[in-house]
Amino acid sequence: MPAARSWILYVEDNEDDVRLAREFLPVAQYPVAWAPDAQAARERLAAERFDLILLDHGLPDSNSLRLLDDLRRDHPATPVIILTGREDEVLEVSVLKKGAERYLLKDRMREELLAVVTDTLGARQDAPRTDRRKGIQARYVGEASQRVHAALLATMNEGCVLVDVFGIVTFANEAAGRMLGVSTGDLLGRNVADLFDAPTGKRVQAFRQEVADSPLAGPVNFEGRLRNPVGNGARGRSVLVSGSAVHTELGKYEACLLVVTDISELVEVRMALQLRLGEMERLQKFFLERENAIIMLKSRIAEYERRLGVQTPGLSDETRRELERRLAKLRPST
Repeated sequence: MPAARSWILYVEDNEDDVRLAREFLPVAQYPVAWAPDAQAARERLAAERFDLILLDHGLPDSNSLRLLDDLRRDHPATPVIILTGREDEVLEVSVLKKGAERYLLKDRMREELLAVVTDTLGARQDAPRTDRRKGIQARYVGEASQRVHAALLATMNEGCVLVDVFGIVTFANEAAGRMLGVSTGDLLGRNVADLFDAPTGKRVQAFRQEVADSPLAGPVNFEGRLRNPVGNGARGRSVLVSGSAVHTELGKYEACLLVVTDISELVEVRMALQLRLGEMERLQKFFLERENAIIMLKSRIAEYERRLGVQTPGLSDETRRELERRLAKLRPST
C-alpha cells in the first residue's frame, strides 16, 4: 500500500531554494507548495490544509519569529521547520521556544531535509508535539545560551536584547519585557528600532551599522527613551542604552547585545534639581538687581544730602521729612 501523501507549504522568497527542496523531497510522498511571503502563506493556509510548513527566517514582509506567532495561534496542529541560511544558535533557541519543531540550515538540505521532514511528520504518532519540542529544546538551550549567559547574570534587573545582523530581536530577557510592558515573546522578531522612540531608535541603528562596518568598533553608552507601550502620546521611560558587538570565534560580526537600564527616577531627580537650580539663579538675579538698585538709590541720596547740606547722613524719619521738604522747594513750579 503506497504511503499517504503529506502536503508541505514552503514559505520562502527565493524560488531557487524552493526548487532545491522539491528536488530533495520525493514529490509522490511530499509535494511542496510555495508561498513567497507571509501574507501569501496566510492566504494559502486559510484556503488549504497542509501537514507541514517549511519556513524561511527572513521574508519580505515579516520574519520567522513574527510569523510563528500567527501559525501557532491559527494552525497549532501543523508542525513548522525553520529552514534558513543563518547559523545562529540564539535564533535557533528563540524559534524553538516560539513553537517551531526544528531548525535546519539550508546548506544541510541535501543531507538532512528528507530525514528531518520524515522524522517530524512521523513523530506525530510517536509522541505529542509539545513533549517532543521540549526534548529538542533541552539539547540546544544550554549551548546556545552560553555566549550571552555571563552578560545576563550581570544584568538580571536590566533589559537585555540580542539583535541579529538585520536588526531583528532574536533574544530578550524578562526585564526587557517588563520595561516595555509586553511579554518577552512579543519582543522576538521585532525590529529593534521599534522598541525605542524615534531619536533613540536612530542611534541604535547607527551603532549597529558601525559595528557591522568595523570589527574594531567599541561599546557605546547613551541615554534614550523606550517607546511608550500604551501609545497614548505620553513619553516612554528614560533608559541608559549600553551596546556591544557579538562576534563568532573567527571574529565575524554576528549580533549586538543591548543592555537597557531604567534611569527614569534619576532623570526625574536631575530635572527637579535643574528646575531648583534655575529658581535659585532667578532669585539670585532678582536680589542682585535689588541690591544694585539700593546701591544706586543710596548714592543718589548721598548726593542729595551733600547738595542740600544735610549734616547727619542717614534716612531717619526726621531726615526723610526734611529731605522731602527741601526737595519740594527744588522742584520747578508748574
